[in-house]
Amino acid sequence: MYSLRIPCSHFLAFMLALILSASAVPTLHSATIAVPEDHATVQAAVNAAADGDIIEITNSAVYNEDVTIAKTLTLRGVEGQRPTIQNTNSIERFAHLGIVGPDCLGTVVRAAGCRLSNITFSNPQVEADAAGVSSALTIIAPGVTVENCTITTVDTAPDDNVGVAVVDLDLPTGGSPPMDTLFKDCLFDTNKFGLAISWFIAPALIPTVTVDGCTFTNNSGSSLEMDTGNVQVTNCTFMDNPGTGIEVGAGSVNVVDTVFARNGMQNGCAINVELATNWDETAEAPVPSPVGEGLPAGSIQLNRCVFYAHGDPEFAFDPTVRVHEGTLHASHCIFTENYASHLMMDNAGEEIAPAQVFIDHCDFYQSVYFSEIVIYNLSGPQQITFQIKNSIVTEGDGGLWAIENEFWEPVPENDFQAQYVAFYDPMLNEGDIAMEQLNNLFFNTGMPPYNNTDPTAPDSFLLPDGHALLTAGENGTYLGARGTGIEPHPPILVAIEQTETGIRLCWNSQNSRNYEVQQRSDLGAASWETIATVPSAGETTCWESATDGTGARFWRIVLP
Repeated sequence: MYSLRIPCSHFLAFMLALILSASAVPTLHSATIAVPEDHATVQAAVNAAADGDIIEITNSAVYNEDVTIAKTLTLRGVEGQRPTIQNTNSIERFAHLGIVGPDCLGTVVRAAGCRLSNITFSNPQVEADAAGVSSALTIIAPGVTVENCTITTVDTAPDDNVGVAVVDLDLPTGGSPPMDTLFKDCLFDTNKFGLAISWFIAPALIPTVTVDGCTFTNNSGSSLEMDTGNVQVTNCTFMDNPGTGIEVGAGSVNVVDTVFARNGMQNGCAINVELATNWDETAEAPVPSPVGEGLPAGSIQLNRCVFYAHGDPEFAFDPTVRVHEGTLHASHCIFTENYASHLMMDNAGEEIAPAQVFIDHCDFYQSVYFSEIVIYNLSGPQQITFQIKNSIVTEGDGGLWAIENEFWEPVPENDFQAQYVAFYDPMLNEGDIAMEQLNNLFFNTGMPPYNNTDPTAPDSFLLPDGHALLTAGENGTYLGARGTGIEPHPPILVAIEQTETGIRLCWNSQNSRNYEVQQRSDLGAASWETIATVPSAGETTCWESATDGTGARFWRIVLP
């Protein structure tokens, strides 16, 4: 291995050279500019600042101005204050894009690496610009962070009124697309569209956006509207929105540890996956937007999410999750007490992309008015793929069926599978489900033995220790989203037996858990080798190894 060694006689001279060279590099110090003490308006402070400076707003006043940030700055309200920047919609910034006149895009961030925090961005006016869009905050540069901010506009605007727009408006003037945008602990309240991720110039340059710990409420259109983007949503809340929670027209979104409650109270779904379309005035019909040209339909992954009380209690029709064109993967999710169906997928219309749904370890519990899961295979040309496994589907509240298939002619070739699923439905039997089935359970009486079904409780939808559903899944795993609430305990060997062909190990075990058998031939070796993964067989699990009787062997049992 090559190494650099400095002779001792030269070491002091080398260190001195380093110190002298370091001292010759100028040190950049950011300045802090106060509003209104140093400058009366936010824009005046931005104009006076240099890259790297900090602008602090020291009161909770309302600043009526259209701010443009074209330098890498930090703009923040000081602790204990909550200033508001409210649009006046009075300046023209994008005439080169055909948006002539005031652009109505609010505070525009067009410099990379800006940070905004502890501010309310507001656009209380209903008018839109020449493109039919208005917003409180527009991000058109990469690396922007928005933290602990409130975004509010008008939820009844006739046009595309957006809280925050992430869009590529600066590409024609040499700017970069808005990659690596972060929203942290923000509130999107009372907008038509809360956060919209879209494109104006180049659909192939897909922005990346992270939404962490944010709350979306009182939004009448879509709280998160995606015409493009690779989006990560973590630990967020979509609650009390009259419209849709997340609309996936294109792009991909991964949603983890997020709650969807009481959305679609007027119309819309908690999740809608459907290729974005425009309206052809001449043909009087929807046509695919350029989002669909050369780009795949949207996809969404849901992991450890909870959906409850979706829809209008008086007239529930829109499902909680709808997949029309695109792909849905859902794992370890809970759907409960929604007024319409928990999940609906269809191919009704002239789709240009198939609908695909993959469900693993989920609970679908008692929709109020409709079947729990509905698959409409109507007159559309696209194939439907629906696969569900390791899940529990319960229809026990006087609705329709646990799972409902409806077919119209002609029927395309479809892929329907249900494996390792427990169906609780007084009217449903195995022959009623028109799909490939494997190891499913059908209960015409009773209910799943959940400890409780309160969706707001952190320990809800657990199964009691020792129940058969804890080992009814694929490879002996539990059914549903959460399994047992019993804390895992380390395995304890209770028997080591020599057999005719080798060694038999037995240990105390728990339902619904997998164990790893590891071995090595020398206790001084660097690591253990996993030689088998063994699903629990109940309170005691055993494994047998064939040995040739030569050499030493050491084994251990661990929880992965």
